Amino acid sequence: MIHKSAATPLASPSPGFTLLEALVVVALLALVLGLSVPGMTGWRERRQLQAEVEDFWNSLMLARAQAVLHQRHVSVCTGGGDLCDPLADWHQGWLVFVDANRNGIRDSGEQLLQRRAPLSERVRMRGNSAVTHHIGYGAEGRSESLSGGFQAGTIAACALGQNTGWRLIINAVGRPRLEQADTPSCS
Repeated sequence: MIHKSAATPLASPSPGFTLLEALVVVALLALVLGLSVPGMTGWRERRQLQAEVEDFWNSLMLARAQAVLHQRHVSVCTGGGDLCDPLADWHQGWLVFVDANRNGIRDSGEQLLQRRAPLSERVRMRGNSAVTHHIGYGAEGRSESLSGGFQAGTIAACALGQNTGWRLIINAVGRPRLEQADTPSCS
């Protein structure tokens, strides 16, 4: 004869989540992500602007170093492809080249050191009157205008929809530096 046990233990509840608890967690995560995505987009755009301005700064440092290395005039000009474009702004691309005849325009036979494609559609970079389309460096690494005088100026960079931007300032001896700046409008 088989005896049944007098008491069967009750099953204890499993330590998992109920469907309702899981839905509440998913709803809270969606809310937090919805609030943080615009902030992350702005952060990403600010970092992209900073990287592109630093790329231009690197091009100026390359031009300065190559001028000293080659002991020749090196120019940076606005433009795309292989030609300078005196009607373009810096955000439309630039060229760094050994400017043998010091005319600020890349002629055939002049060594191209770097070509930079246009920047992001949302980024704008414009120079003041001294550095609108051309920046030159002499054999000593000093910035020089096409007439041979010292060249100093400021290039402002901003991104559409952002309230901060950057200024790239070229001092009288040609050293470029970056500083963050307020940019109320970027057109």
